[in-house]
Amino acid sequence: MAAVTIIDGGDGGAAGAAAEQSTDPADDMPIEIVTMAPPPTSAVQELAPGLSCPQATQNAELPTAAPAKTVWTVYRGNILPTSPVHGPTRASGDVARCFAHTPTGALIAAAQISARYFSAPDWQSVMQQSVLPGPERDDAAVMRQAMDQSRTAPPPDDTDDTDRLQILGFKFAGYSAETASVQLLRGGFDGKDLVSALYTLQWTGGDWRLKIQRDGAAETMVQPEGTRTGFVDWTPGGSS
Repeated sequence: MAAVTIIDGGDGGAAGAAAEQSTDPADDMPIEIVTMAPPPTSAVQELAPGLSCPQATQNAELPTAAPAKTVWTVYRGNILPTSPVHGPTRASGDVARCFAHTPTGALIAAAQISARYFSAPDWQSVMQQSVLPGPERDDAAVMRQAMDQSRTAPPPDDTDDTDRLQILGFKFAGYSAETASVQLLRGGFDGKDLVSALYTLQWTGGDWRLKIQRDGAAETMVQPEGTRTGFVDWTPGGSS
């Protein structure tokens, strides 16, 4: 299979997940799941000009199958997709960024950012670097800060807790060069407890950012699903 390297960003430096591609058709078959080291907390800062993303690949073709060569990584109990083509190509601490300017880039951004928004110990950096600025983000930050201040015990270390609902599929509700609406299907590994969530992302500053709601919710809609019908299958064991 293609060699996969996960570079730990635990020292605060930039890191990324990269896969060396091969022309051997057999490379399309296996999927490797790797666990990233627990990240440290850091100060909330906007990206410095020198840390901008490289020029992103652009196209508007909606994926009709699971993205090829998906690499799945475990981040605080969330099994999340990455791609050597569609990103993220930069990671530091709890933030993963620099996604391709493509529908698949938006799809992976929705999966990555939504999970990190809720699970990251350093949620401030995730908000500042991966969430669309505006009154919704400001209000959500105030609520999260109040929750932190009222907490009497440290948050649980859920690094290895993969019993939560995981990504099983996706579909697009809409896509343009500026905005993407992505619906992710999650459920248990037994295929039960299916639920979908709709996320809105906006292309700004050379990257996809998540648009959150005034109440702090990452999704614009959540609903139970009886079956996977209508969704493209996308699981750690099913991408090639």
